[in-house]
Order: sequence, then structure tokens, then C-alpha cells
Amino acid sequence: MSGQKKNDTNGTMASCEVCHDAGWLVDASPTVGFTVIECPACHLPMRRRLAQDDERFGYTEHLRHHDLSQWEQTEDTTLAYLAARNYIELAQGWLVLWGPRGTGKTMLLSCIVNGLRAKGIEAVYAVVPDMLDMLRRSYNVDERGNEGWSFGPLMERLETVPVLVLDDLAVEKPTEWAQEKLYQIIDARYRARVLLLVATNVAPTKLGLAGGRIASRLQDKRISVVVKCGVADYRIKSQQ
Repeated sequence: MSGQKKNDTNGTMASCEVCHDAGWLVDASPTVGFTVIECPACHLPMRRRLAQDDERFGYTEHLRHHDLSQWEQTEDTTLAYLAARNYIELAQGWLVLWGPRGTGKTMLLSCIVNGLRAKGIEAVYAVVPDMLDMLRRSYNVDERGNEGWSFGPLMERLETVPVLVLDDLAVEKPTEWAQEKLYQIIDARYRARVLLLVATNVAPTKLGLAGGRIASRLQDKRISVVVKCGVADYRIKSQQ
């Protein structure tokens, strides 16, 4: 294929030489026939979905600029740093980071999200309390029959997106309804073995959400790696 960029349908120069900024390709298979697939070069449909998710769940521009090269490694954060680096490289299983507030869990999660996205892996970041509020509002929207983010598609997105990152799990004890929805998301991903990352201030052994069912799944050593992240405030130490 020539390295010269071609004009798109509007006559402007297309940035993607494969799909010419359409985002989609037609794949001809001798057994299935013609199917439409997402462009593997520019990942435009994925980037559009993630832009909507970032706005929806508050993945800010500040977080999108985090990179592991910015991490100031200390003796008590080495394991968490290595776990984050390995996850970016391998992208497999579950990873649970826990420890006191301010120990760098959010930064490490955002580094992983950015690293995976750079490899073309679809990773959605959500702060748990905000996500649960969003689910509740979308549920009410459905009940009233108004337009807006619909509960069903939003739940399906959280249950099936290739990588889901849940920050600030158990910061506040949610209502019984919210706990059940959170369990449904985690259990769906557990049963399907879909990638999940979690950060929490609470030791997984002490998580009482959904009657302990969430903690049980997060600690399943067949799928999940649990790492304690530091003992001191990373925010303060990184400014010294």
C-alpha cells in the first residue's frame, strides 16, 4: 500500500490510509460472506465510544496524560508498579490494587488505561460512586420513558467492554440496589472472564459489599492478582 494519504469522500486528506477515516472495513469471507468490521489501523469507532465513556464517567484530560514514566517509585510501591507494568504488557486476568488513600492507586490505574488504549485495547475507567449514580439516573430515565442514557445498554457496556477499570470501590457504602448492580457487573465479568481492574482503600478480605460476594470474586486466585499499594501518601511524597 502506498504511503500517500488519499482523499476522503469530502475531498479532504484522510488521516487513516486503511479506511480513509470511515472507521469501518468490509471483510469478504468465503464461508460467512461480506461482514463489516472496525478498522484495525485507526480504531476510530472504538475511540468514539471511549470519548463518550470518558465524558460519561469523568475520565479527565489530566488522567489521560498519566504514564508510568512519571511514576516516582518507592520501596513500598514497587510491587504495585510492577503489577501495573505487567498488566500493560500482558493484558490478562484481574488486578486489584488496595491501600490507604493517596498511595497512587488512581495514577497507576490511569497509566494502565492509557497504556492499553495505546495498544488498541478498549479500556473504560469509572469511579464507582459516580458510575452507580449514572446507573441510577439512567434507570429512572428508562422508567419515565424519556431520552437519555438508557440503563440496559449502559449495564451491557459495563459488563462486556474488553477492559473495565473501577476506581474507589467501597469509598462509600452504596444502597442495597447499588450494591446489587455492582455485583451484577462484576459477576458478569467474572463468569465471562472479561478483564477487570479495581482500586479500593479497603482490604479485599474486609469488603462487605453484596454480602461478601464481590470480595469472593475479587480474591479468586485463578483469575485475580491482589496487590497492596504503598503505606504512605504518594501525593505528598511525590511533591517532596
